[in-house]
Amino acid sequence: SDNGPETIQDLAYSRAMNYDHWSAAPLRGGKRDIYEGGHRVPLIVTWLDQVPKGKVSNAIVSQLDIFATLAAVVEYELPDDAAEDSFNQLDVFRGIDTEGPRKHLVYNTIKSEYGIRYNNDVYLKARDGYTSSTPSNAFNSKYGYTKDDHKNGQLFNFTNDQAQKNNMIKGNYKRVSSSIKDKVDFLEKLLTQIQRNPESPRSLPECDAMVHQCSPTIDAVL
Repeated sequence: SDNGPETIQDLAYSRAMNYDHWSAAPLRGGKRDIYEGGHRVPLIVTWLDQVPKGKVSNAIVSQLDIFATLAAVVEYELPDDAAEDSFNQLDVFRGIDTEGPRKHLVYNTIKSEYGIRYNNDVYLKARDGYTSSTPSNAFNSKYGYTKDDHKNGQLFNFTNDQAQKNNMIKGNYKRVSSSIKDKVDFLEKLLTQIQRNPESPRSLPECDAMVHQCSPTIDAVL
């Protein structure tokens, strides 16, 4: 699939229940969802004598980055007002840079629901991450999910929860630790900054996830 298995008319979910084949495994969600299974797919790059064989990278790469990367291949310097959301991933493809230039990625399918990834943290500013079809209780039980419907959004960390089963801000938000609340606040502000920033995201200030702020601070930019 181009961006997650089709869930309209329960297609992917019924296939998983009837034939034990969940197309997006181990990811959660299907096509158009802002869960990871709605958009994350493998990227395979080949380029003789330029891209090393058999290498695997965990760097964040978006389809949007193809533009800036190809510009780098032909040694063309992009102005800030061209392909504003694109990052040059050439050094990642060549195996020179293991982390890559892209630290954040915005998820969006419908107008009212957004998600943002920053390094391994993913915050969904929505009650859940489904936009097309919600899986049945039987599917959730079979694959180890609980129904998510949280007014404060959802926060996941891919270091130990790639399947997005553990929402770190579920339940009574008043009981969530201050460190988690700080992280949610940081990600919400970063998302707002990206949405409002009139300049290219390539020129956004560098952010420090350890102290949950950008330099200059996100508040100052807003």
